[in-house]
Amino acid sequence: MLEGRPLKGYDLERLKEFLKSMDLDYDTGIEYSICLEDEDYRIIAAGSVEENVLKCIAISPDHQGEGLSGTIISHLTQYEFEKGRSHLLMYTKPKNQAMFEDLGFYTILKTDRVLFMENKKTGFTDFIEKVKAESPKDALKEGKEGIQLKNKDNVVVNTEDEDF
Repeated sequence: MLEGRPLKGYDLERLKEFLKSMDLDYDTGIEYSICLEDEDYRIIAAGSVEENVLKCIAISPDHQGEGLSGTIISHLTQYEFEKGRSHLLMYTKPKNQAMFEDLGFYTILKTDRVLFMENKKTGFTDFIEKVKAESPKDALKEGKEGIQLKNKDNVVVNTEDEDF
């Protein structure tokens, strides 16, 4: 098992190579990563953290169904809790929804390209309601509720266009 705060040098290059093979990019700003290796020291699963966001989570197709995603999420969650962060967020591919729901995450927003999840059932909804309650009435546009989310490619998703 590789751990890094963050990974550096050869280990970082190995992680980047693994993520690339899984059609993911290593995000700048990552502060902690965990990688699981097989008996030949090849990375077969990985996950990373940036502040309270879990990201770059991938499991080799040859090792899916072995419970490795649970191991990765467990390590990342432990790291986050040690940092005093209990409300965790995650961006992933929509095809991973059932797997991460089984690991205690709830959908905030889903499009055909991205799934935004959290580990609190109503955390994001409660936050939006709090912002609405604390906002001046004239700051809220009548009939237009929503927020904008941008991914690393600056693709904007309006929540007013989605059902969440």
